[in-house]
Amino acid sequence: MKLTCTRGAAYEYTDQDTKRGYFSCSQVLDALDPDAFSMVPPDVLEAAGKRGEQLHVLFGLLLLSRLNLCAKPERPDGKLGGYFDAMEKFIAEHNPIPVCVEESSVNDSLRYAGTPDCLVVIQDLLILIDLKTGGKRAVHKTQLLAYSKMDGYTEAKKLATLYVHADGTYKLDYVPRADHALHLAWFQAGLSVLHGRRMNNL
Repeated sequence: MKLTCTRGAAYEYTDQDTKRGYFSCSQVLDALDPDAFSMVPPDVLEAAGKRGEQLHVLFGLLLLSRLNLCAKPERPDGKLGGYFDAMEKFIAEHNPIPVCVEESSVNDSLRYAGTPDCLVVIQDLLILIDLKTGGKRAVHKTQLLAYSKMDGYTEAKKLATLYVHADGTYKLDYVPRADHALHLAWFQAGLSVLHGRRMNNL
């Protein structure tokens, strides 16, 4: 399987081998929380998106460098440096061993795809982690549940959002197991809406 992602397409992920399309997790989350960024000025939103992309790359490189698969990235200047410090602090305190980093996958039966940030081992537990550089949203836990049902990620024992902040602090926020079924049901409700619209050309 060779997945590509085109933001704004009807199906944002496509398997280039079969040409089968998949809704992205982001498309489903947008259906669940369509007004999340409606009050944010476009230039602020664009800047936040670019910052997030840069930090995700740095986080991936920090993890891969632990296995000597790449050089350790240097600390960036300016505001990004604080976020970088938070990621380094998390790594120093939790000693995560990466298993997968930014590897796209699918749930073929439900026809959705996504790119989890990382699957790591911490204290002998396989943990699925998603990095966030902004504030908490209810759909973040839902996103993790969706990721955990994709090929290659179903063996994760715990799911957590890693929130990093410009002041160099971080918070690792786990999804309580008791909430898994509810978050998954919410995701599937949003996915059903997208499939329904697609089938009926709405």
